[in-house]
Order: sequence, then structure tokens, then C-alpha cells
Amino acid sequence: MAIVDETRCKPQKCNLECKKFCPVVRMGKQCVEVQKTAKISYISEVLCNGCGICTKKCPFDAIKLVRLPKSLEHETTHRYGPNGFKLHKMPLPRRGQVLGFLGENGCGKSTACKILAGATKPNLGRFQEPPSWEEIMKYFRGSSLQKFFQKQVEGGLKVKVKPQHFNLTKFHDGAVKDMFSKIPNCDEQIKDALIKDLGIEYLLDRDTDCLSGGESQRVALCLVCLEDMDLYIFDEPCAYLDIKQRLRAAAVIRDIVDKNREASVVVVEHDISVLDFICDYVCLFYGTGSAYGVCTQPFGVREGVNMFLEGYIRSENMRFRPDSLIFNGFDCDAPDFSKVKDSYSYVDYVHKLGDFQLSVKAGQFCRSQVTVLLGENGTGKTTFIKLLKGMLGNGSILQDSATLKMSYKPQAIPISNNQVTVRDCLEKQIGSAWLAPNFNSEIIKPLNILPLLDLQLKDLSGGEIQRVAITICLGKDADLYLLDEPSTFLDVEQRIKLTKVIKRFIRNNKKIGFIVEHDLNMAAYIADQFIVFDGETGRNCTAHIPEDWNTGLSHFLQNLDLSMRKDPVSGRPRVNKPGSLRDREQKMTGNYITDEHRYL
Repeated sequence: MAIVDETRCKPQKCNLECKKFCPVVRMGKQCVEVQKTAKISYISEVLCNGCGICTKKCPFDAIKLVRLPKSLEHETTHRYGPNGFKLHKMPLPRRGQVLGFLGENGCGKSTACKILAGATKPNLGRFQEPPSWEEIMKYFRGSSLQKFFQKQVEGGLKVKVKPQHFNLTKFHDGAVKDMFSKIPNCDEQIKDALIKDLGIEYLLDRDTDCLSGGESQRVALCLVCLEDMDLYIFDEPCAYLDIKQRLRAAAVIRDIVDKNREASVVVVEHDISVLDFICDYVCLFYGTGSAYGVCTQPFGVREGVNMFLEGYIRSENMRFRPDSLIFNGFDCDAPDFSKVKDSYSYVDYVHKLGDFQLSVKAGQFCRSQVTVLLGENGTGKTTFIKLLKGMLGNGSILQDSATLKMSYKPQAIPISNNQVTVRDCLEKQIGSAWLAPNFNSEIIKPLNILPLLDLQLKDLSGGEIQRVAITICLGKDADLYLLDEPSTFLDVEQRIKLTKVIKRFIRNNKKIGFIVEHDLNMAAYIADQFIVFDGETGRNCTAHIPEDWNTGLSHFLQNLDLSMRKDPVSGRPRVNKPGSLRDREQKMTGNYITDEHRYL
């Protein structure tokens, strides 16, 4: 199949190389059709011989040629026009259970959600002459999907969707509490319980345009869960939430099917700790981003997540990734930090800002070491980062701040001019550093920055902007690197690759890293030590002294009243189900995480 990226293809700005060098066109056949006035090229998949010359000659990397297994030829569920994305196979929600979608960005998870929600009618790949519902029913005849679509067509399927991107002010411009009056047949007891479980009592009198990303997320979750539906779809429900809020949200979503065995729930999430915690089974999505995606049969959560990390589906004998994303065995040569000579420290400090007070306890760190800051939102993690950098008016709290150069990636990434290209942005921010061979092999290629170079910042997705910002941060000549929530908007595969990139960069170049992170898997993988933040959120909080990996993570898990275990296959940390036998045993012994769990 031939894929032409609409955002990259610019016939007005090139010499139509795709058409000029195509051997099939030179033979007199119309394999590539494009004019200087056209907005996009068209490539005939019937005539194309798959030589790949057009992909190499295109100056904007807008063309992809993908070879698909023949078995998928007659299993197309939907396609977005000629040379557009194609989804193969479909997942099916089960009543009384939670289905998770796991896969890299651009492989069809949101498309599958739109089809299940009835927002998109599956065209079976026939985008020029879309099939009727009768033909669609005939295609799915004999499968459970036939009954699902039959109920959808007859209007007997009530669906509610929490979209990936939303704006509460479009739904209601006013106080949060007034939105609940718009929900039909809303049970007051259930509403009060949900508000308490999600911790949004203090938001009820606040206007929707004054909410942060995490606050808007929790209000949206509450609104969706209050309605009586047959199918609930949550697309990335944990974005902007801290670890405690993610587990609270997961418990609320899980409670839907526990109380109503006739309801079905679909969850799209990139935090595999949350999927472990919430789902009964998962469907994997694999393929080539923005080209095609394949949905697998359902697997148990543990088995499915491990298959995704391994990159190999045993039941289908399909390897969709050349390398496994394993957690263990990465850091077997970690230095003994107690013997490292280049150590630094920061002082005891109390920072006050209005009603908020952060008490920092003095601590030490050294070169080649990564310190991860763990805590709820509003406990002062970003404030601590800014205190290290000296951004809050009284200078840095570091005792050796004059000798340490710092580089900072903020939580909210500022873009002063979104018309510039990524290439120009890199040149302006870090000069020729990004062209160095070592930096290319360690940062540029693993973070997949090369395909973004000629794109303007305004055309980038949230994940792409995040990767560019991390590249700029690591590209600056510094001793201390401060990264605030670097995994935001990244999928599972990108997050694991990012942890390896940061860890290797800090270790190989003898730098120092301080990272704020809410993904428990990423935090556990990348950390050498932890600083735990606790206290009354938004009021009086404490940044404790740095603790070693096992002590710090146990301290944080105890604050959350959670326990964790190691997966024997992938080595990843797994959250124990609250109240389970393993959870009770570990808490009774005070062993929230065992020593053997340390997989680095």
C-alpha cells in the first residue's frame, strides 16, 4: 500500500520528483498523478511496483510504501481515502468487563473508538463507494460484531465517550457544579460519591475556564461516569493526572462494570501500570504509524502487555518490532554512587508563595546519577526544580550553583514562533550540537527527530513537540539537566525508549539529572534515587531527603497505600490489586516492594 502524508506533501514547493523518477510513469502509465497546483499527490496502488524510488526522492519524506501480509487483504475495516490510513480487524467490548487498547500512536486506536461509538461508519476499505449497513452486516455475519453493529444501527446502543482532546468551556461556560444539572436522571448519592472519589469537591464553585488540565480531566471523567450507558469509551483518561489521581480514576472506571454487569468499558491508555490495574483483557494495535494498523484478538492483561513489550505475538507468529522493550538487564554496570567523588548538595530551605509552603530538606547527589521526584500534583515538585535553577528570585538552593551549568525543560512547553521549522528551532537553540555524530546516535535517531526536521512547529502533535523539547534540553552544554514530566503525550514504546536515552546520556557523559515523572514504570526504570514529596496539597508540603531506589519507592508506595511486584517475564513493576492476597501479605510485613524487584 502507498501512503501520502497530507501534512508533508507539498507539490507547490518541489519539482514533483515522485512523478519524474517513477519508472512506471516513464513507461507511459499513470502510476503517480500530481500537478503543481495540487494539494497532494496520488499514487495508484494497482500500478505501483513497490520499487521505493519515490520514497527516496521525495524531499519532504511524505511517501511511505508498506508491504502487508496477504492475509490482511480481505480484513480491512476502514480506510481514510486513497493513500490514507487503513485499519484491519476490529475489537469487540464484552459486557461486564473492561477492554484496554494498547499500541503506539497512529496505529488505529482512536479510529476503532470512533467506529465503536458510531461516529465513523466502517467502509471496509471501499472509500470511493462506501458500503451500505446491509453489506457491512453481511461482512461481519457470524461474528459477535454483527450483533454489536445491528444494535448500533437500530439505535439500541447508548454510548458515551471521554475524548482524548476536549474543552469543557464548549460544553458549559460557568461554574462546574452547574454542569451536573444537565445530566438527565442524575442520582445525587452517586454524584456525591463520584465527586469525593475523584477529589473534585473544591472545584465545584470554580468556572470551567479556570481549571487546569488535570482538573478538567477529572471533571470530564465524573460527567461521563454519571450517565447510564451501555458502552463507555475513555480515550487517555489519565493524561495530566499524578500517580494517585490516576489510580483513583482507574478505580472509578473499574467501578462502572463492577456495579453494572450489563455495561461495557473501553480504555485507551499509554500508562501500562493503569492498564494492569483496571482492565480484564487487552487488544494490541500494531503496524506502521499513520499508514496502517492491525487489531489483535483479545489477550489477558499480563499476557497482552508482555507480548507488546516483546514485540512478538505468539498466537499469530507475528513479530511487529525488531527489538524487545525489556526492563531488566539495562543497568548492570551502575556505578557505586557512594564512591563517586563529584558530589553536590542543596541546603535546607522553606519557600512560601501565598498560602503554599514547601519545606526542602537538605540532600546530596552526584554525577552520573538520575534523581526522580515523586509526589502528587500540588506538592511542590516543579517549585523544587525552579529552586534548583534559581528561578524564584532568591538564587539557587544549590551550594555549588556557580560551578554547575543547568538546562531546563518545563512542564508546559512555550512556543514563541510556531511558524519556524524544527530544523531552524534546533539551530537557534543548540546551534550545530545536534549535527554531532554522537548526539545523532544517542538522541536524534532514538527519539525519531529526523522525520520532523522540515515540519513547522504548528504542525507537530503533542508527542512530537515533547520529543523536540527534550532534544533541545539535552543538546545544551550543561552539567545539570532538569526535565519536568518528559513522558507527557508519548506512547508506551516512546516512553521506554526515552528512559533509555536519558539514562545513557546522563551515565555516559557524567551529567546529573533531576526528573519529575508520574508514570510509575518510567520512574522506576530511570531512577537511581528518589525524592518523595508529601503533605497537604497546595498548602504545606515537604521535600524529603534523597533516598535510594528501594527505600524511596517503598516510602512513596506507603503514602499511596499500594504495593508492587515484579513481572517474572518482562521485569516491569506491576501494581497489586488493592485487597488481594499478595497486597495484604506485603503490607503486613511492611515490604511494599521486595529487594528482588529492583530490575536495573
